Amino acid sequence: MMTFYRYNRLFHKWVGLILLIQLIFWIGGGTIMALLDIDEVHGDHLHHELNLAMPANQYRHPLQDIFQDEIIPHVEFISINNEPVYKVKLGNLAYFSALDGREMPPLETAQIASMAQALFTRQPTIQNQTLLTELPMEARPLKPPMWRIDFADKDNTSFYMHPVSGELLRIRSDIWRLFDFVWMLHIMDYDERDDFNHPLLISFALSALLFTLSGAVLIYQIIFKRALLNRQRKSS
Repeated sequence: MMTFYRYNRLFHKWVGLILLIQLIFWIGGGTIMALLDIDEVHGDHLHHELNLAMPANQYRHPLQDIFQDEIIPHVEFISINNEPVYKVKLGNLAYFSALDGREMPPLETAQIASMAQALFTRQPTIQNQTLLTELPMEARPLKPPMWRIDFADKDNTSFYMHPVSGELLRIRSDIWRLFDFVWMLHIMDYDERDDFNHPLLISFALSALLFTLSGAVLIYQIIFKRALLNRQRKSS
């Protein structure tokens, strides 16, 4: 029995040393994520809610004339720059004018800038505006091309907007970037940051469980030894 306790003590010590940094990341990262307001992380306070739909009678061009004999897929009724538009899912998204049926062209730089400024709830000073053909990690899993609008506010807010519809698809700020960083440390996925079933995390989680159990054994050992010593003193 004493051999078991000795090996348990050694196991607890060395596994604790190996786990130390990751335990700090788990506990510290979890604390930071708990303290951050999730609505602020998502950037809900950084954009206005806009009603993109127009009155039904504005959507005059028949969908049948666009798709002819094809089965009409999922359609949403939106507007782009005050023009009624059909938003159609054809594998990828496509946008057709509800006035004459033409496919909508990409928005111009000035149009995207104006739409972004109208959406932003703070002083809408644009610092940078880029049509991206390759997207950064923070824009996952969107597909290019995509407009990125960077604002000169205290949180370095970025809007990711669709190049044709101007729809706001992602909001990123320093609050979100902090959350994403500690989330990466928390789940130990340093590439995609969305896989919490990978072998590294599982092995560390199992090690942490064994570390906890070995600690419980040590506590029991200490209590047991103390109780045994007390009995020996009383009997002597």
